[in-house]
Amino acid sequence: MEFTIRTVNDHQELENAINLLGTVFPEEQLFFQNRLEKEPAYSFNTTWIAEKEGDMASVVQIFPFSIWVSGVEVKTAGIGNVATHPDYRGHRLTHRILEEIEQKLLEQQYGLSNLFTGIPGFYEKAGWQTVNQPIPIIKAGHMKQVWDAAFPGGKLDIQTVTKNDLESIRAIYEAFSTTLNGSRIRSEEYWKKQIENENENDYFQKAVRDDIVLSYIRAEKKSDVLTIHELCSLDGEKESMVTLVLSLLDPQIKTVRCLLPMNHFILKDVPYDIEENREGMWKIIDQDEVLQQFQSVFEKRGSHLGMDHLQLSFLEDSWLFSWANGNTELKQSEFLHYLMRGADEIPDRHSMIKELFPESSYIFWSKDRF
Repeated sequence: MEFTIRTVNDHQELENAINLLGTVFPEEQLFFQNRLEKEPAYSFNTTWIAEKEGDMASVVQIFPFSIWVSGVEVKTAGIGNVATHPDYRGHRLTHRILEEIEQKLLEQQYGLSNLFTGIPGFYEKAGWQTVNQPIPIIKAGHMKQVWDAAFPGGKLDIQTVTKNDLESIRAIYEAFSTTLNGSRIRSEEYWKKQIENENENDYFQKAVRDDIVLSYIRAEKKSDVLTIHELCSLDGEKESMVTLVLSLLDPQIKTVRCLLPMNHFILKDVPYDIEENREGMWKIIDQDEVLQQFQSVFEKRGSHLGMDHLQLSFLEDSWLFSWANGNTELKQSEFLHYLMRGADEIPDRHSMIKELFPESSYIFWSKDRF
């Protein structure tokens, strides 16, 4: 069966693609339309389809952005809204579209690609790799008990974030997130779209003292669960984040889900359980681009370890670290995992690699998912 793989040409084809998504998934078509409206980089070239004789059989959408990794800005392509009509399954259409997309991403020098899925095995066949992002689960009563004793604190005003706060919120986000591997670099236009598209159950609030915004929270309440999607503060004002969380702990809230970096301030000294989250997957698209971007990072780290003239190179499916007195090799999967999360648990043969990949705070903020 012959299929044509290409990007959509006009609004009608885009609407047909959204209709297909609404047919395959339980969400209404408006859900997918709203998702696109939040993305300032969207264009017709970011929606790919497979068609046969005018029938749209499959769709995959790209979400272009950049992330921070070890202070380096890495051009990244998110993959989302992936669907194939039931009548056309069994023809590897999604994988064929992904192969076409990857060639285009190589031409455009994308270093990385990521996606979120409940079927990781499907994407592992196409080269994506899971990077675990655990979710701490806290009992609200325990949280209040610890914080009431530790943070008697001063008075802060808790207010809803508005468009007038955009500059302050954006500055807090950048100061807080630049050092977090995987966090998205957000443009002013992106922030405007996020503020405009808050849902009914969402809370976007700020802590203020003397007219200065100290911190902000993006959270969601459903039944007796508070989910914290994002929580950032100015340097030196971390305790204000505690006040923000406490302001949302109504009596009916029993559980707090923290979609936060594992070393986040509010997790300190609070007992929690872990909910495993293996939905996030990553893939290195352009090895040459990644090599060029991170060569200086590893040279600097190596110089402190006596690894003179350290060079990074890519050989088929592995990364080679060579220096004046030795070398070591990492598989592609090891390199990607260490790059994001650090090499905190590694075999003895990688003793120096552990120093080259220090333990890192990793987060892809849930509000940036697609």
